[in-house]
Amino acid sequence: MKPISISLYTLCFLLLSWGCTSKLEMAGGSETEIVVFADDETFKILGDELSSILEREIFTPTREKIFTLIPKPPSKLAMYNRRRNVLIVDIINKPLVDSILAPSAKRDASMGKNFVFGEEDVFAKGQSVCVVTAKDMNELKKVLREKGDAIFSYFLMSVRERIKDVLYKDGCQEEVGERFLLSYNFAMDIPPGWTIEEYGAKRLIKILRHYPDRFITIYWEYSPRKLLTFNEACDLRDSVCSILHDRDIVNRKMSRMFNVDFHNMNAQKLNGIWENEELIMGGPFRTYIFSTDDAFYFIDMYVFSPGEKKWFAIEQMETIVSTWREG
Repeated sequence: MKPISISLYTLCFLLLSWGCTSKLEMAGGSETEIVVFADDETFKILGDELSSILEREIFTPTREKIFTLIPKPPSKLAMYNRRRNVLIVDIINKPLVDSILAPSAKRDASMGKNFVFGEEDVFAKGQSVCVVTAKDMNELKKVLREKGDAIFSYFLMSVRERIKDVLYKDGCQEEVGERFLLSYNFAMDIPPGWTIEEYGAKRLIKILRHYPDRFITIYWEYSPRKLLTFNEACDLRDSVCSILHDRDIVNRKMSRMFNVDFHNMNAQKLNGIWENEELIMGGPFRTYIFSTDDAFYFIDMYVFSPGEKKWFAIEQMETIVSTWREG
Protein backbone atom coordinates (compact mmCIF):
# COMPACT_ATOMS: atom_id res chain seq x y z
CA MET A 1 0.00 0.00 0.00
CA LYS A 2 1.43 3.37 -0.99
CA PRO A 3 2.19 6.14 1.50
CA ILE A 4 0.13 9.24 0.70
CA SER A 5 3.20 11.46 0.88
CA ILE A 6 5.63 11.29 -2.04
CA SER A 7 7.84 8.22 -1.74
CA LEU A 8 10.28 6.29 -3.89
CA TYR A 9 8.92 2.91 -2.85
CA THR A 10 5.61 1.10 -2.57
CA LEU A 11 4.40 -0.90 0.42
CA CYS A 12 2.48 -4.03 -0.49
CA PHE A 13 -1.15 -4.32 0.54
CA LEU A 14 -2.00 -7.32 2.69
CA LEU A 15 -5.57 -8.55 2.60
CA LEU A 16 -5.77 -11.52 4.92
CA SER A 17 -9.54 -11.95 4.66
CA TRP A 18 -10.23 -11.13 1.03
CA GLY A 19 -7.10 -11.76 -0.99
CA CYS A 20 -6.25 -10.26 -4.38
CA THR A 21 -8.37 -10.92 -7.44
CA SER A 22 -8.79 -9.48 -10.91
CA LYS A 23 -12.55 -10.08 -10.75
CA LEU A 24 -13.45 -7.21 -8.46
CA GLU A 25 -16.93 -5.73 -8.71
CA MET A 26 -17.35 -2.05 -9.51
CA ALA A 27 -17.44 0.26 -6.51
CA GLY A 28 -20.79 1.84 -5.68
CA GLY A 29 -22.19 4.66 -3.62
CA SER A 30 -21.80 8.39 -3.98
CA GLU A 31 -18.57 10.04 -5.12
CA THR A 32 -19.19 12.73 -2.52
CA GLU A 33 -19.31 10.34 0.46
CA ILE A 34 -16.42 8.83 2.40
CA VAL A 35 -17.16 5.75 4.50
CA VAL A 36 -15.03 5.94 7.66
CA PHE A 37 -14.29 2.67 9.43
CA ALA A 38 -13.41 3.33 13.06
CA ASP A 39 -14.69 1.99 16.34
CA ASP A 40 -17.08 4.17 18.34
CA GLU A 41 -14.43 5.37 20.79
CA THR A 42 -11.97 6.30 18.05
CA PHE A 43 -14.58 8.18 16.02
CA LYS A 44 -15.78 9.99 19.13
CA ILE A 45 -12.24 11.24 19.74
CA LEU A 46 -11.31 11.97 16.14
CA GLY A 47 -14.66 12.73 14.47
CA ASP A 48 -14.41 16.52 14.69
CA GLU A 49 -10.87 16.47 13.31
CA LEU A 50 -11.88 14.19 10.44
CA SER A 51 -14.85 16.43 9.69
CA SER A 52 -12.67 19.56 9.51
CA ILE A 53 -10.26 17.75 7.17
CA LEU A 54 -12.74 16.19 4.75
CA GLU A 55 -16.08 17.99 5.09
CA ARG A 56 -14.66 21.26 3.80
CA GLU A 57 -17.22 23.74 2.58
CA ILE A 58 -17.71 25.82 -0.52
CA PHE A 59 -20.40 28.43 -1.17
CA THR A 60 -22.77 27.58 -4.00
CA PRO A 61 -24.36 30.08 -2.80
CA THR A 62 -25.40 28.05 0.25
CA ARG A 63 -22.80 26.18 2.28
CA GLU A 64 -21.98 22.83 0.69
CA LYS A 65 -19.67 20.13 2.03
CA ILE A 66 -17.12 18.71 -0.38
CA PHE A 67 -17.38 15.26 1.20
CA THR A 68 -19.83 13.80 3.68
CA LEU A 69 -18.49 11.32 6.23
CA ILE A 70 -20.40 8.09 6.84
CA PRO A 71 -19.00 6.45 10.00
CA LYS A 72 -19.21 2.68 10.26
CA PRO A 73 -17.80 0.26 12.86
CA PRO A 74 -15.12 -2.24 11.73
CA SER A 75 -17.67 -5.04 12.03
CA LYS A 76 -19.49 -3.55 9.01
CA LEU A 77 -16.45 -3.62 6.73
CA ALA A 78 -17.68 -6.56 4.64
CA MET A 79 -21.01 -4.78 4.11
CA TYR A 80 -19.62 -1.38 3.08
CA ASN A 81 -16.13 -2.13 1.77
CA ARG A 82 -17.15 -1.68 -1.87
CA ARG A 83 -17.95 2.03 -1.57
CA ARG A 84 -15.99 4.41 -3.79
CA ASN A 85 -14.21 6.24 -0.97
CA VAL A 86 -13.07 4.30 2.10
CA LEU A 87 -11.10 5.65 5.08
CA ILE A 88 -9.79 3.36 7.82
CA VAL A 89 -8.60 5.07 11.01
CA ASP A 90 -7.15 3.26 14.02
CA ILE A 91 -3.97 2.61 15.96
CA ILE A 92 -1.47 -0.14 15.17
CA ASN A 93 -2.24 -3.65 16.45
CA LYS A 94 -6.00 -3.20 16.21
CA PRO A 95 -7.59 -6.10 14.25
CA LEU A 96 -8.79 -4.03 11.29
CA VAL A 97 -5.46 -2.31 10.70
CA ASP A 98 -3.59 -5.59 11.16
CA SER A 99 -5.77 -7.23 8.50
CA ILE A 100 -5.10 -4.45 5.98
CA LEU A 101 -1.47 -3.37 6.23
CA ALA A 102 1.52 -5.48 5.30
CA PRO A 103 4.03 -6.18 8.10
CA SER A 104 6.49 -3.72 6.58
CA ALA A 105 3.86 -0.99 6.60
CA LYS A 106 2.90 -1.71 10.23
CA ARG A 107 6.56 -1.71 11.20
CA ASP A 108 7.14 1.68 9.58
CA ALA A 109 4.06 3.14 11.24
CA SER A 110 5.03 1.82 14.69
CA MET A 111 8.48 3.39 14.22
CA GLY A 112 6.98 6.72 13.17
CA LYS A 113 8.16 6.58 9.54
CA ASN A 114 4.84 6.45 7.68
CA PHE A 115 1.34 6.94 8.97
CA VAL A 116 -0.92 7.42 5.95
CA PHE A 117 -1.29 4.92 3.12
CA GLY A 118 -3.44 5.01 0.01
CA GLU A 119 -4.35 2.44 -2.61
CA GLU A 120 -6.79 2.11 -5.51
CA ASP A 121 -9.10 -0.81 -6.34
CA VAL A 122 -8.64 -2.72 -3.09
CA PHE A 123 -12.09 -4.19 -2.44
CA ALA A 124 -13.70 -2.98 -5.69
CA LYS A 125 -12.80 -1.37 -9.01
CA GLY A 126 -12.95 2.41 -9.16
CA GLN A 127 -12.27 2.71 -5.44
CA SER A 128 -9.88 4.70 -3.24
CA VAL A 129 -8.87 3.36 0.17
CA CYS A 130 -6.87 5.36 2.71
CA VAL A 131 -5.49 3.96 5.97
CA VAL A 132 -4.43 6.37 8.71
CA THR A 133 -2.66 4.82 11.66
CA ALA A 134 -0.13 5.43 14.44
CA LYS A 135 1.25 3.76 17.55
CA ASP A 136 -1.24 5.44 19.93
CA MET A 137 -4.16 7.87 19.98
CA ASN A 138 -2.08 10.98 20.71
CA GLU A 139 0.17 10.18 17.78
CA LEU A 140 -2.88 9.53 15.60
CA LYS A 141 -4.24 13.00 16.40
CA LYS A 142 -0.89 14.48 15.41
CA VAL A 143 -0.91 12.57 12.13
CA LEU A 144 -4.34 13.94 11.23
CA ARG A 145 -3.25 17.50 11.99
CA GLU A 146 -0.07 17.20 9.94
CA LYS A 147 -1.38 15.07 7.05
CA GLY A 148 -4.92 16.39 6.80
CA ASP A 149 -4.35 18.27 3.54
CA ALA A 150 -2.70 15.22 1.98
CA ILE A 151 -5.60 12.98 2.98
CA PHE A 152 -8.14 15.42 1.56
CA SER A 153 -6.13 15.80 -1.66
CA TYR A 154 -5.86 12.03 -2.05
CA PHE A 155 -9.64 11.59 -2.12
CA LEU A 156 -10.25 14.70 -4.23
CA MET A 157 -7.66 13.70 -6.84
CA SER A 158 -9.10 10.18 -6.94
CA VAL A 159 -12.60 11.55 -7.58
CA ARG A 160 -11.24 13.78 -10.33
CA GLU A 161 -9.60 10.82 -12.04
CA ARG A 162 -12.86 8.86 -11.92
CA ILE A 163 -14.78 11.86 -13.28
CA LYS A 164 -12.41 11.93 -16.26
CA ASP A 165 -12.77 8.19 -16.81
CA VAL A 166 -16.58 8.42 -16.85
CA LEU A 167 -16.74 11.53 -19.05
CA TYR A 168 -14.51 10.01 -21.71
CA LYS A 169 -15.31 6.30 -21.40
CA ASP A 170 -16.87 6.48 -24.88
CA GLY A 171 -14.27 8.86 -26.28
CA CYS A 172 -15.04 12.44 -27.29
CA GLN A 173 -16.65 14.34 -30.15
CA GLU A 174 -13.52 14.36 -32.28
CA GLU A 175 -15.15 16.04 -35.27
CA VAL A 176 -16.11 19.00 -33.05
CA GLY A 177 -12.55 19.43 -31.86
CA GLU A 178 -11.25 19.31 -35.43
CA ARG A 179 -13.83 21.86 -36.57
CA PHE A 180 -12.99 24.19 -33.68
CA LEU A 181 -9.31 24.07 -34.58
CA LEU A 182 -10.01 24.87 -38.22
CA SER A 183 -12.57 27.59 -37.51
CA TYR A 184 -11.32 29.21 -34.29
CA ASN A 185 -7.73 27.96 -33.75
CA PHE A 186 -8.51 26.27 -30.42
CA ALA A 187 -10.27 23.11 -29.29
CA MET A 188 -11.53 21.07 -26.34
CA ASP A 189 -12.36 17.41 -25.93
CA ILE A 190 -16.16 17.48 -25.67
CA PRO A 191 -17.64 14.26 -24.21
CA PRO A 192 -20.53 12.50 -25.96
CA GLY A 193 -23.96 13.81 -24.97
CA TRP A 194 -22.90 17.43 -24.53
CA THR A 195 -24.54 19.97 -26.85
CA ILE A 196 -22.58 22.66 -28.68
CA GLU A 197 -24.02 26.02 -29.75
CA GLU A 198 -21.76 28.21 -31.87
CA TYR A 199 -22.04 31.96 -32.35
CA GLY A 200 -18.96 32.48 -34.49
CA ALA A 201 -19.78 36.05 -35.50
CA LYS A 202 -19.89 37.02 -31.81
CA ARG A 203 -16.87 34.84 -30.96
CA LEU A 204 -18.95 32.82 -28.52
CA ILE A 205 -19.43 29.09 -28.00
CA LYS A 206 -21.73 27.47 -25.44
CA ILE A 207 -21.25 23.83 -24.42
CA LEU A 208 -24.00 22.40 -22.24
CA ARG A 209 -25.65 19.42 -20.68
CA HIS A 210 -28.81 19.20 -18.57
CA TYR A 211 -29.84 17.38 -15.40
CA PRO A 212 -28.11 19.06 -13.73
CA ASP A 213 -27.67 22.13 -15.91
CA ARG A 214 -23.98 22.64 -16.71
CA PHE A 215 -22.74 25.36 -19.06
CA ILE A 216 -19.28 26.10 -20.45
CA THR A 217 -19.02 29.41 -22.31
CA ILE A 218 -15.99 30.39 -24.39
CA TYR A 219 -15.44 33.97 -25.53
CA TRP A 220 -12.29 35.00 -27.37
CA GLU A 221 -10.64 37.91 -29.16
CA TYR A 222 -7.98 37.64 -31.85
CA SER A 223 -5.43 39.70 -29.95
CA PRO A 224 -4.05 39.38 -26.41
CA ARG A 225 -5.13 41.62 -23.53
CA LYS A 226 -3.45 42.93 -20.43
CA LEU A 227 -4.51 41.52 -17.07
CA LEU A 228 -8.05 42.49 -16.08
CA THR A 229 -9.07 44.12 -12.83
CA PHE A 230 -11.70 42.37 -10.73
CA ASN A 231 -14.43 44.75 -11.90
CA GLU A 232 -13.36 44.46 -15.54
CA ALA A 233 -13.59 40.67 -15.29
CA CYS A 234 -17.05 40.86 -13.69
CA ASP A 235 -18.21 43.38 -16.31
CA LEU A 236 -17.04 41.07 -19.09
CA ARG A 237 -18.84 38.09 -17.61
CA ASP A 238 -22.02 40.15 -17.19
CA SER A 239 -21.73 41.22 -20.83
CA VAL A 240 -21.26 37.66 -22.12
CA CYS A 241 -24.11 36.33 -19.98
CA SER A 242 -26.44 39.09 -21.14
CA ILE A 243 -26.23 37.46 -24.57
CA LEU A 244 -26.37 33.76 -23.68
CA HIS A 245 -27.81 33.39 -20.19
CA ASP A 246 -30.84 35.67 -19.73
CA ARG A 247 -28.95 38.54 -18.06
CA ASP A 248 -27.25 36.62 -15.28
CA ILE A 249 -24.92 38.84 -13.27
CA VAL A 250 -21.99 38.32 -10.92
CA ASN A 251 -22.63 38.78 -7.21
CA ARG A 252 -19.45 40.77 -6.63
CA LYS A 253 -19.63 40.58 -2.86
CA MET A 254 -19.49 36.78 -3.06
CA SER A 255 -16.84 36.50 -5.78
CA ARG A 256 -13.08 36.84 -5.92
CA MET A 257 -10.26 36.70 -8.47
CA PHE A 258 -6.77 35.28 -8.15
CA ASN A 259 -3.82 34.20 -10.28
CA VAL A 260 -3.47 30.58 -11.40
CA ASP A 261 -1.45 28.44 -13.77
CA PHE A 262 -3.40 27.28 -16.80
CA HIS A 263 -1.53 25.01 -19.21
CA ASN A 264 1.75 26.54 -18.06
CA MET A 265 0.44 30.04 -18.72
CA ASN A 266 -0.23 32.83 -16.27
CA ALA A 267 -4.00 33.16 -15.97
CA GLN A 268 -6.60 34.79 -13.78
CA LYS A 269 -9.44 32.82 -12.25
CA LEU A 270 -12.72 34.37 -11.20
CA ASN A 271 -14.63 32.26 -8.66
CA GLY A 272 -17.98 33.27 -7.32
CA ILE A 273 -21.74 33.28 -7.41
CA TRP A 274 -23.98 34.20 -10.34
CA GLU A 275 -27.55 35.32 -9.81
CA ASN A 276 -30.58 36.29 -11.83
CA GLU A 277 -32.90 38.63 -9.99
CA GLU A 278 -35.71 38.33 -12.54
CA LEU A 279 -35.81 34.52 -12.52
CA ILE A 280 -34.82 34.27 -8.82
CA MET A 281 -31.98 31.87 -9.62
CA GLY A 282 -28.33 31.54 -8.70
CA GLY A 283 -25.37 29.25 -8.32
CA PRO A 284 -21.60 28.93 -8.51
CA PHE A 285 -19.36 29.79 -11.44
CA ARG A 286 -15.67 29.52 -12.31
CA THR A 287 -13.93 31.52 -15.05
CA TYR A 288 -10.44 31.28 -16.55
CA ILE A 289 -9.10 34.47 -18.15
CA PHE A 290 -5.83 34.45 -20.07
CA SER A 291 -3.99 35.51 -23.21
CA THR A 292 -1.72 33.61 -25.55
CA ASP A 293 0.65 35.25 -28.04
CA ASP A 294 -2.20 35.60 -30.51
CA ALA A 295 -5.50 35.72 -28.64
CA PHE A 296 -7.46 36.48 -25.48
CA TYR A 297 -9.68 33.81 -23.91
CA PHE A 298 -12.51 33.91 -21.40
CA ILE A 299 -13.68 30.40 -20.44
CA ASP A 300 -16.60 30.33 -18.03
CA MET A 301 -18.30 27.41 -16.27
CA TYR A 302 -21.49 27.55 -14.27
CA VAL A 303 -24.05 25.16 -12.86
CA PHE A 304 -27.69 25.36 -11.85
CA SER A 305 -28.60 22.41 -9.66
CA PRO A 306 -31.09 23.24 -6.89
CA GLY A 307 -31.00 20.80 -4.00
CA GLU A 308 -27.97 18.85 -5.28
CA LYS A 309 -24.25 19.05 -4.60
CA LYS A 310 -22.75 21.42 -7.13
CA TRP A 311 -19.01 20.94 -6.71
CA PHE A 312 -19.17 17.57 -8.47
CA ALA A 313 -20.76 19.19 -11.55
CA ILE A 314 -18.13 21.94 -11.42
CA GLU A 315 -15.38 19.32 -11.36
CA GLN A 316 -16.87 17.72 -14.47
CA MET A 317 -16.61 21.03 -16.31
CA GLU A 318 -13.12 21.67 -14.95
CA THR A 319 -12.11 18.33 -16.46
CA ILE A 320 -13.44 19.33 -19.88
CA VAL A 321 -11.85 22.78 -19.74
CA SER A 322 -8.51 21.21 -18.82
CA THR A 323 -8.41 19.72 -22.33
CA TRP A 324 -8.31 23.20 -23.94
CA ARG A 325 -5.57 23.66 -26.50
CA GLU A 326 -4.66 26.21 -29.14
CA GLY A 327 -3.89 25.26 -32.73
